[in-house]
Amino acid sequence: MDPYESRCISRRVPNKSTFSGVYFVSGEEETGNIAVIKNPNGDIIWTANSHKNGSYSLYVENEGKFIH
Repeated sequence: MDPYESRCISRRVPNKSTFSGVYFVSGEEETGNIAVIKNPNGDIIWTANSHKNGSYSLYVENEGKFIH
């Protein structure tokens, strides 16, 4: 993976459910990383800056495709 490269994964989440996961970033330069989750409208609903790893758990009211 090149510096400043981004990777996206999308997942359809049903109504009234919990969307959760973990993430890990590895490489020579691990500073300045940004992890985001966007709702079906493209709005950022969760973000983590400069973390090498972490987890998230979000309640989803309305079904849709979430990008993380």
